[in-house]
Amino acid sequence: MTSPARHLFAYGSLLSPVSLLSTLPAVDIDDVVPATLVGYRRVFNVAFPNDGSQPDKAYFDEAGGRPPFVLFSNLTSSPSASVNGVLVPVSDAQLEALCERERRYNLVAGSARTDTASSSRPILTFVGADPFTATQDVRAGVVAASYLNLLVDGAHFWEQRHPGFLDEFHASTQIPTDTVVALRRVDIAGQHRGTALDSETSEKQAPK
Repeated sequence: MTSPARHLFAYGSLLSPVSLLSTLPAVDIDDVVPATLVGYRRVFNVAFPNDGSQPDKAYFDEAGGRPPFVLFSNLTSSPSASVNGVLVPVSDAQLEALCERERRYNLVAGSARTDTASSSRPILTFVGADPFTATQDVRAGVVAASYLNLLVDGAHFWEQRHPGFLDEFHASTQIPTDTVVALRRVDIAGQHRGTALDSETSEKQAPK
């Protein structure tokens, strides 16, 4: 089988093999390798509008309320920092599926280094689109505990294969611990393809 020509730098929910394979079931985890992106940190400043305007999903708190914004991971420029993740080999069709999943992000080109390479290699990665990173929206947002757990579980998985990955994950991640809350995700039936499995209690409902 010919290897895909491009690699995606995954740093958020795609760190979780469960989440990754929910969108790209043909990926061989053995082909996924750790990598480092220099000049960036992992933050939580992609603000998902939880007001019903998004066609794919919604989030509810324990009382049935809807926080106005739910925050997801992103990359932010930090010249003296670096962020770890994994490189996923992707075909054109797989990249299309990822773009459908990461609809609040833009796909951009960059370069990252791996432990086994002496120089950086070209990569693609997702960064939050401007309409979803407004400062006032981020300040009003919360992080779903299940989503954060998904990232941390992914980091633990890669730690088992590559010792030191978990420490690098924590060192390169700015976690807003004061805004982490329990949320239940509801997927809109027929609209939510290939999403991250960020909650064990996610439900499906018909679009209204």
